[in-house]
Amino acid sequence: MLKKIIGLVLVLGLVWLGVSQALAAPAAENTMFSFQDVVVPFGTEVDKAVSVGGSVTVNGKVNGDAVAVGGSLILNNGSEVGGNAVSIMGKVEKAPNAVVKGNVTEIAFPAFVGSSGASVAAGLTLGFIIFKIISFIGFIVLVVLALTFFPSQLALVSTTIEKNLLKTFLYGLLVAVLFVPIIILLAISIAGIPLIPIWALLVSVGCLFGYIAAAHYTGKKVLKAVKINKKSVVTETITGIVLLALVSLVPFLGGLVKLVVSLWGL
Repeated sequence: MLKKIIGLVLVLGLVWLGVSQALAAPAAENTMFSFQDVVVPFGTEVDKAVSVGGSVTVNGKVNGDAVAVGGSLILNNGSEVGGNAVSIMGKVEKAPNAVVKGNVTEIAFPAFVGSSGASVAAGLTLGFIIFKIISFIGFIVLVVLALTFFPSQLALVSTTIEKNLLKTFLYGLLVAVLFVPIIILLAISIAGIPLIPIWALLVSVGCLFGYIAAAHYTGKKVLKAVKINKKSVVTETITGIVLLALVSLVPFLGGLVKLVVSLWGL
């Protein structure tokens, strides 16, 4: 049994090396990313254009996705986006001669206004609600960035979940059960101590990818059930995230659903 567990750790280590190389691949792309405004000049061609906290203005050509989080996406005349055009908490302003080959998606969040005459208890409740809203928006931003930079990896996880729903859950459950014992074995071996953070990171990334992929699967099925088809992956995933968030509000059941969903990606 011990040999099998050690063998599993070695295999996971090799898989992690392969995955890390695959995830590092997008860094080599000609990607414009900033926490301020991003401008793709006339005559310039980039792979992706992403801004978090600013707007994205495209005058040239973006081969992949153009994403603005916390700002608007402005597509001027003569511009071209080969992938999806996405704006979160902003608008997609598309000129008549601008070309978008993918989907155009706008995700807006209503303003949350409090009352100046609220009591202390109401103020604390308001603060908690605002914190939860900000956290949720932050997670939405993380999801959109993951879909932008790792679309193929997330698509693979989503497809695997859809084809082998029970099997993927059982694999995830096995990894969850072995998580602590493997850390103990690595710590005992001394030489395996440097692998502990890699193992923890691998499981964390798996949980995140599993949750996002499961949200995409959920949103896709729900939209299909209500006869809303041919929506973008971003729209399907955000729909699933919102539905899972609503389910998580239910005591006990919500936590159980979150656990099951996270295990799907491991």
